[in-house]
Amino acid sequence: MSPSHYHRQTAILLCLLTAGCPNPPGSSKPNDTGPCPTWYFDRDGDGYGQTDRAVVSCGEPMDHALLDGDCDDDDATSYPGAPELCDMLDNDCDGTVDEDVELLPWYPDSDGDGYGDPLGEPVDGCAAPERYAGEPTDCDDDDPLVHPGAEDLLCDGLDADVIGSSPAPAARRTPRSPRPPPTPGSRYRCALP
Repeated sequence: MSPSHYHRQTAILLCLLTAGCPNPPGSSKPNDTGPCPTWYFDRDGDGYGQTDRAVVSCGEPMDHALLDGDCDDDDATSYPGAPELCDMLDNDCDGTVDEDVELLPWYPDSDGDGYGDPLGEPVDGCAAPERYAGEPTDCDDDDPLVHPGAEDLLCDGLDADVIGSSPAPAARRTPRSPRPPPTPGSRYRCALP
């Protein structure tokens, strides 16, 4: 072992034993002969590290932070004091999920057309659960072809677009069509008599 290597190891050992050391060569910080700070491994780079993964060093180790207490070190939006987001996560590390966020009502959408049943029991949440929608305007939640904005294409007398007008059930097909006359429930475009 070379004398310079031996002296460097001795200096590091003394530094750690006395809890005081100068900053390493090349550091932009002024020399500090006080105690070296504790650094916490910070995988997500949010400025907060894992309490159980700490090192004492006078220089800043790579991927470490001076603050600890990160409750999810794989998510940079979760750390102590972070703003709570509507994302089903505990962003501020207080043990509660999505508090202080605006929850929205979601209405059952059994036909999956993106419009909820206004008579259905809404649930509150940040995002729509599966088979729920934010618009409670579906007048027939059992038929995905009936909702606001749908085309009235069926010769069945149903108001598919939910605006109050529909082809009459007795409507006839367009004259040039080779298909037989429509019957209620058929899927042909209607032409009024």
